[in-house]
Amino acid sequence: GQREGGITILQAITQRTDRPEMVEFPTPQPTPTVDEKTHRVFMVYSSKPYKVAAAFTALTHVIFTKVSPQEFLSCAWKGENAETKAPHVVELQELFNKISLFVEVEVLFSPVHLAAKAITFYIKVAKELKKQCDLHNLFAVVGALNGMCISRLKQIWGQVDEKLVKAFKKLTRLVAQDSAYKKCKRYFESCPAPKLPPLPILQRK
Repeated sequence: GQREGGITILQAITQRTDRPEMVEFPTPQPTPTVDEKTHRVFMVYSSKPYKVAAAFTALTHVIFTKVSPQEFLSCAWKGENAETKAPHVVELQELFNKISLFVEVEVLFSPVHLAAKAITFYIKVAKELKKQCDLHNLFAVVGALNGMCISRLKQIWGQVDEKLVKAFKKLTRLVAQDSAYKKCKRYFESCPAPKLPPLPILQRK
């Protein structure tokens, strides 16, 4: 069920090739969406948002539990030998970037008639991430959708359900950097464990 779906998504993220429009899935495969003109295959948003959210959280949690407090000392993840001094923080950063890129690719490589569906899907993923108190990956997904390449697709966004767009704007305000992430910190403190804090806030501390 949820675990199998999560494993499928994790493999898609971690086994990407230099052809970002292609994602390899093990059997049994979900029903793919195929663009008949380009023959590109879009698998992820034919899955369930909660499965993708659970997959993002599962992979991040594995790394997060290995992070030691020493890895945050003196901004060790920035300097020379960062992979030696702060290996797991570096790994978290790399995964964060991969997930953001993964979301961008799913939207930008979609056929025009499916792009709104992709945006809709990842807004729902972001809502699930908030629900399961995974603010780390919430930052990644919301950041990807707010990136210049996707946010400027006004006609595509116009096809997304208005209620979802409003929900997404609320999520954007939640992760905003205003007042040193005050809203985000307050929400995170109210979340029950287990929960994943956003890496940008940990790095600021």
